[in-house]
Amino acid sequence: MNKNIKIEIENICEKYSITKEELLSIRRDARLVGARAELVKILRDNFGLNFSKIGHILGRDHTTIIYLYKKQKERQSKNNKRKRCLKCHKYFIPSTIDYFKQQKYCSIECRKKSNYLYKLRFEILERDNFTCQYCGASPRKDPNVKLHIDHKYPNKLGGELKKENLITACSICNIGKGDKVFKSILDL
Repeated sequence: MNKNIKIEIENICEKYSITKEELLSIRRDARLVGARAELVKILRDNFGLNFSKIGHILGRDHTTIIYLYKKQKERQSKNNKRKRCLKCHKYFIPSTIDYFKQQKYCSIECRKKSNYLYKLRFEILERDNFTCQYCGASPRKDPNVKLHIDHKYPNKLGGELKKENLITACSICNIGKGDKVFKSILDL
């Protein structure tokens, strides 16, 4: 069996909190059937395996595998109504009341945190006079300039989301800088 297929099986087992033995068993609990169906869809779509090969891996007949594949496709089309929270990135189903308002957050807490980040972003832009701290570009001088909030000390290297670690940068400087640390900027 391919190493990547083994990894996918382990991922499905971890996601559904089941063992590999349970996944491959003859039991037909809803949880196990759901896990198998998701695995069948992954093996078919991502690895291009035919139904009989997938059936061999799972110890099932290819007609069972075809049935699981179709069921998983139906389940996913129903789940297309789910949205992803802009703050925590968890999936949620919008309430029917807010569906037409384009609900963007899964909870009030996420919405409040997001409002805080917008406020913090504006405070940083205002503090830096809406000007790139690397090259001096500003939307006042050139309307095509797009400003970003950059970390002086990058997240990847342990930088925090605090005012002291944030700086205004134009998109060109921010993308060009990447995750480098500039000593001259740390003093600002």
